[in-house]
Amino acid sequence: MEKKRIGYIDAMRGFTMILVVYNHVLGFSFQSDPAFSFNDIFITFRMPLFFFLSGFLMYRPNLFRTGAGVGKFLKKKAMVQLVPTIIFTIAFCLIFRYSYHDLWFEKAKCGYWFTVTLFYFFALYALGDWTLGRFLRGRAKILAGTFAALLVYAFSKYSLSAGCPWANSAICGFVGFANLQYFIFFFIGALVKAHFDAFQDLLDRKGTAGCIVSGFVVLLFALLLPQSRDWIVSRLSFPFYSLLKSVAGLLGIFTVFACFRRNRYFMEHSRVGNWLQGIGTRTLDIYLIHLILIRTDLRFFGDFLSRHANPVTELFLVTAVSIVVIELCLLISDVLRSSDFVAKLLFGKVIKPTEEPVSKS
Repeated sequence: MEKKRIGYIDAMRGFTMILVVYNHVLGFSFQSDPAFSFNDIFITFRMPLFFFLSGFLMYRPNLFRTGAGVGKFLKKKAMVQLVPTIIFTIAFCLIFRYSYHDLWFEKAKCGYWFTVTLFYFFALYALGDWTLGRFLRGRAKILAGTFAALLVYAFSKYSLSAGCPWANSAICGFVGFANLQYFIFFFIGALVKAHFDAFQDLLDRKGTAGCIVSGFVVLLFALLLPQSRDWIVSRLSFPFYSLLKSVAGLLGIFTVFACFRRNRYFMEHSRVGNWLQGIGTRTLDIYLIHLILIRTDLRFFGDFLSRHANPVTELFLVTAVSIVVIELCLLISDVLRSSDFVAKLLFGKVIKPTEEPVSKS
C-alpha cells in the first residue's frame, strides 16, 4: 500500500524539527540556561510529539500480518535508522575527537539517541502487533497493546528512579532504558492513525479543542511556575509527578495537532506551510547533520542573552539561528543526495530522478 502524505502533518513534523534544533542551539551553541525560556514550554511536548508523529506515519493496516512482513519492515528501518546513525556518529567522533565507546554507552549519545530509540519503537510495535494479532482481534488487541505500552512506560520510569539497581549501568546507557518512556506516545500515534476518522470527528466537536488547550495551559502553569511546581513536587512521589508531566505532553500533542488541523489550508498552501512541509519530509537528514553543525561555539550570543534576560529576545534570536542551521542542513543534504549511492548509505533512501517527457517527432 502506498502511503498518501497529509500536508499539515508534514508541516507539523517540520515545526517539531525546528523545536528540536532550537533546543540544541540554545544548549550546545549558545550554552545558555536562562531562568525562564520558551524552551521550557517546548520541552513539555516536543519529543512526545515527534514520537507521536512517527507512530502516526508508520501505521498501515495489516502491515505486520506475517512474520516475513515484520522481518522485511525491520530490515528496511535498520537501513534508515541505524546505518546512517552509525556513520554519522563515526564522523562526529573523528571531527570532535570524542570517544566512540563513550558516545554509545551514554543515554543521550551526544544527541544521536533519537534514531536509535525510534528503531527500538519500530521493533517493539511490529513484534508486539504481530504477536498479539495471532491471538486477539479488535478491542481486545487494542487493550492488550495499551497495557504493554504502559508496562514499557513504567519500566522506563523505574529505570530513572534512584532506587533502580541498573540506573547507572553500562547496558542502561547503551540501550537507553530511560528513553523508552516515549513509546507510549509512539503507540498513541499509531492508534490515532488507525482510528483517524473518529479522532478527527472528536477534534471537530464543539468545545473539544478548547478543553484540550485549557487543560494544557493549566498544567503548564502548574509545572513551570516555581511555587506551584515546588508545591506539586513536595506532595507527589516521583512516579505520579512524572505521570503528570506525561499527561501535559499528551495534551500538548493534541493542542498542536488541533491547531495545525484547524489551519490546514494555510499549512498546505501558503509559503510558510510549504516550507514547513519541506522540512517535515527531510527530518532525518536535518537531525543527523545538525548535531555536527551546532557544536559551533556561539557563547557570545548566550552571554548576550544572560545580560539581557528577555524570553522574547531569546525566542527570536534562537529561532533565527535555528533557521540558518536548518537551511545549511538542507543544503548539505542536497549535495549529499546528488549521489544515489551516498543518499542510500547516509539516509537510507534514494531520490528518484524526475522522468523527462518523451518528445514526439
